[in-house]
Amino acid sequence: MTDTDLVGFFKAVYPKGMWPAPFHILEGLQRIAAGESINRIRAADWYVLSARRAYEMLKTMFIERVYALRVRNFTRQFGGAEVDMHFSLKKELANLKELFRVLREEGPTKTASLLERDTM
Repeated sequence: MTDTDLVGFFKAVYPKGMWPAPFHILEGLQRIAAGESINRIRAADWYVLSARRAYEMLKTMFIERVYALRVRNFTRQFGGAEVDMHFSLKKELANLKELFRVLREEGPTKTASLLERDTM
């Protein structure tokens, strides 16, 4: 029995996708073989953040954006809670396609100056 046959079998037996946990990897492998993952990666929007910008944000926004660090005795007030540091950086990121366009059309000096001044 091939991987494809096994995937077909599981799709027939479990039509709602409730496969036994170890067999989900087969479906993922089948998608990779079909090129689905590569196409999604190519089509995605990618963003970058310069090291200087990241360091500045860490120094200026870390306490502000991590709630647990602003609350006195956080672990006592919220016993057993984890300190999560999930926050959005979308506004601070530069579009990678735009970065490559500027690099290609205007050169590394222009690209570096735009990144340095946070205008990209």
